[in-house]
Amino acid sequence: MFILRQISVCVSAIFVAAFLCSCSKEDFVDLDTDFKVQLNDSICMNIQMNYLFQVPTITSNGIQGASISNNYLFICHDFLNVIDVIDLNDNSLFTYIEYRENQALHANTVNFSSYYYEKGDMFPLLYVQERGSNCVTHVYRIITGKDRWSLEEVQKISFYNASSLTTALDNEASYLYCFYSTNSSAFLGKTEIPSMEKAEVEIDINDLDDPFQIQYNYTGQDACIADGIFFKLYGGAGQGELRLVDLVSKELFLTIDLAGLGYKSEPESIAYDYNRQRFILIFVDRSVYELYFELVKE
Repeated sequence: MFILRQISVCVSAIFVAAFLCSCSKEDFVDLDTDFKVQLNDSICMNIQMNYLFQVPTITSNGIQGASISNNYLFICHDFLNVIDVIDLNDNSLFTYIEYRENQALHANTVNFSSYYYEKGDMFPLLYVQERGSNCVTHVYRIITGKDRWSLEEVQKISFYNASSLTTALDNEASYLYCFYSTNSSAFLGKTEIPSMEKAEVEIDINDLDDPFQIQYNYTGQDACIADGIFFKLYGGAGQGELRLVDLVSKELFLTIDLAGLGYKSEPESIAYDYNRQRFILIFVDRSVYELYFELVKE
């Protein structure tokens, strides 16, 4: 069902004018069932959002970013004191990873890479963002011991000359995208994913490739990239949005008003499930949903 690249190519030239101006809350009937958005006379988009489960956890720290690998959903919590590991085959808590609590590690965005630190590792490297204002991303190896899983930090990436910055990985193109703000303006730029040769890497945002300006919103949440589309959550309680940006045309081509649809809880996590071609969306109240997109030619 995931064919957003086709959606963007077909309608990006007219989408902002035709969709954002004409779409109201009434277009979104019930996110627990299928609903349809008419893009033009011959193309519409079906969107489906289904409730899955409540996150079981051992910590009271708030849910933050999440990512998926090998049918496991990794849900990080504030200060990175705990990562819940959910088996997506039955949506159960498989295990959890306890880590030293660090108030800087807000885990605002969390992404798996496609790079395995050592041959035989069960999971690729995990990129975890500090608070946006710190402009730092940590890279972890997940060690899957027989009795307990753990994290090993293998790299720290620090960014300079931005007032706020979060990162997202485009594993298909091997780029690390940076969503950053300067003087109340927001931009997306990219750099090659740093090699593991250095334990500490410094990047000046002025050296990023192909930066472009996008709509600014201070309250940024988790982000992920799939099929050349940048998916970014925004907003606090009663203000949640999901925005989709085409990384080729550099256009914002879809905004989903989650709060307007009745989801008043603060959105925290978005992750793409490659095996099932769906997105996982998690709110601060620990509710977990699956989200599907489908283009239909009438």
